[in-house]
Amino acid sequence: MEKDDGTVRLNFSEEVAGFDVTEYPAAGNSGYVYDITTWETIWHQKISRNNVENTVLNPNGETVASVYYYNTDGSENTLIYGDPITDGSVMTLPRVVLSYYLLFAVGFSLICGIGLVLFRKNEKIRNGLEKIILLPISYLFAHFLIKGLHSSTYLAGRDFYLILLVTIPLYFALSAGRNILKKLLNKKPKITS
Repeated sequence: MEKDDGTVRLNFSEEVAGFDVTEYPAAGNSGYVYDITTWETIWHQKISRNNVENTVLNPNGETVASVYYYNTDGSENTLIYGDPITDGSVMTLPRVVLSYYLLFAVGFSLICGIGLVLFRKNEKIRNGLEKIILLPISYLFAHFLIKGLHSSTYLAGRDFYLILLVTIPLYFALSAGRNILKKLLNKKPKITS
């Protein structure tokens, strides 16, 4: 909805749990193009019914050339305000940046694993590597819990933060499990006469 002062306001329905807005300049410096997507969550549907705040796209008075809504299913973007930016259709493609982070975690795990094999007799280095290797392993588990087998995402920042939020408790759980296992393995049976 456009207001009298030239600002464009987004009004969300009560089903919306969150949204993402991407802004970039339009061709010919005719203003800015905004790509918007929304999502809902099971938590929002079942437990917390807090509505997302309506927001202003251009609070500093920037010219809004067009506003597109994109679904995260690979369909074409829908023009919801302004003039089209091309003669044809516009489509937002998923990002694959999480795949690079996943490959980095696999590589780092392999390097730590090789280090564990090479330094298996040096207890100090082995203990350090055992603690370090749990971090990329935690990230790998968190990635598969959040994204499954597919790494492509339309909301890379949000998904990455979710993966990190799951990685932290997983790391502490794996560390605690490692410590408990070490104590159990190092426990010597008492000899009774």
